[in-house]
Amino acid sequence: MKAVFTALNSKYTHTALPIYILSKCVSDDIDCTTAEFNINQTKDHILRKLYEENADVYLFSCYIWNINMILSVCSDLKKMRNCTIILGGSEVSYNPMDYVGKYADYIVCGEGENIVDELLHMIKNGEDPSLLAGVYDINKLYNGELTEKTAPMDMIFPYTDEELAEFKEKILYYESSRGCPHQCTYCLSGCDNKVRYKDIHIVYDELMRLINAGVRQVKFIDRTFNANPRRAEDIVEFIIKNNEKTNFHFEVTAENMTERLIKLLNSAPVGMFQIEAGLQSVNERTLVAIKRKNNLEKFSDNLQAVIKKQNVHVHADLIAALPYEGYDSFMNGIDFLFEQKVHMLQVGVLKVLKGSQIHAQTGDFGIKHSDNPPYNAFSSKWLSADDMIKIGYIEDIVEKYYNSMSFYCSLEKISGYFGSPHQMFETLAEYFSENKYFDRGISKKELYEILMNFVDEKDIPAKSEICLDSLKYYDMNNPPLGYFEKYDKTMTFELLSNEDFIKEHLPEYVGMRAKEIFKNVAMYDLGQDLLLISKIKDNDVKAGNRHKFIKKPCL
Repeated sequence: MKAVFTALNSKYTHTALPIYILSKCVSDDIDCTTAEFNINQTKDHILRKLYEENADVYLFSCYIWNINMILSVCSDLKKMRNCTIILGGSEVSYNPMDYVGKYADYIVCGEGENIVDELLHMIKNGEDPSLLAGVYDINKLYNGELTEKTAPMDMIFPYTDEELAEFKEKILYYESSRGCPHQCTYCLSGCDNKVRYKDIHIVYDELMRLINAGVRQVKFIDRTFNANPRRAEDIVEFIIKNNEKTNFHFEVTAENMTERLIKLLNSAPVGMFQIEAGLQSVNERTLVAIKRKNNLEKFSDNLQAVIKKQNVHVHADLIAALPYEGYDSFMNGIDFLFEQKVHMLQVGVLKVLKGSQIHAQTGDFGIKHSDNPPYNAFSSKWLSADDMIKIGYIEDIVEKYYNSMSFYCSLEKISGYFGSPHQMFETLAEYFSENKYFDRGISKKELYEILMNFVDEKDIPAKSEICLDSLKYYDMNNPPLGYFEKYDKTMTFELLSNEDFIKEHLPEYVGMRAKEIFKNVAMYDLGQDLLLISKIKDNDVKAGNRHKFIKKPCL
């Protein structure tokens, strides 16, 4: 019998941890393979590839980002081939009877490591798999509670050496724990207030396999990496001592970051770590309602202690449409995180997940949401649909400008001319709407030009400083110069013929003729200033374009 463990990822660069774990839990007498796709591929392509596998059983890992495509594929695959289809994952675990019969023969609820081998052998031997705890078919009624088998954390390493070599340029996922100590009402991990840990020495061995394979990025899927502070410290210390080029990503509770963990992060090489800190809200009543305990002062102090070193990428989240959170309150959260200078500010929307506590509370809080994945909220008692549309546009602006990592300093300067950071984002969103920029794709170069036009229209001073600050983060091998006019050619030659000017601003060209310098230098007119760009190679500056602003000489 042949079984194919199938995943549809949200991006090509992602990998699906569940199918690699589960496929290695099956004994050798069953022919197991994995098939990964992404949701940007066509259904016809996915169907052809799966059909060509000529499998007896197809198993799919289901989540909010892929469930619609998976159901469509399963429906057609059943018509194309006489096969058994099994669905598992969080998206089908809390309402299995919605899927059996129509899309799948069996649903596996909860963890599958202890189930999958026995399940496949029962199918192979013609037995009834629904007798297994956590497995449902059309004849086994679901009573609303998961009857799953909990898998041991130390069970198996998901990747072979061949897979590690194949995936080294992709994002690999790894778990050292399951469960979460928190009980956030919007999260499925909050349904079970328990955490199970993999043996720390096994973790070290497995991390070394990832490091030695030269994997580009490893994302821990532990819901709260520092739930056990000492354990988190030890893992980070181990990575620092043994790692050179792999980037590691963790989700942390910022308030619980210890002094030792912060010191370790501060000692790491630039780019080795990313941390994601979920803030979700700054509204105290909201935090109580969602069973989340945030200490904003501690959150800020700990994040600042990491951010000031500028060697760790820090990502923080907000969720719109939570209980008791109105528009102004949500904007306070944006202002708070902007002031923290986090590297990525995620403005998210509440997803009302099946099985979460907040799903049962939507009536109490007046939360209206989509019935289709990813179940985004449209409004609540405190946040109108108009407000949510406005937040959606602001989210787009934050993503384009703040999270692009090209405009940090410029946004900080521009925000000083508005009442608050969120008012700057609001006004820029309105500017985009008025000019229909939301209606089409915008290149990075055009984003820069739009921002400069925005600065002009709003009469914001210090334009040259804003330009310079943006360019500090810009890829100067492809500078966004369409906004500027070239400096007068005759006057440019006069400057390049001036020995004192060359010594002060272009010392690497001392002794060269003006005609030769002109081939490697460009000057752009900004009114009172000049933008000077030079293609150079020297000991102080890496090969590429060097840029600076200089006062326009009076010739």
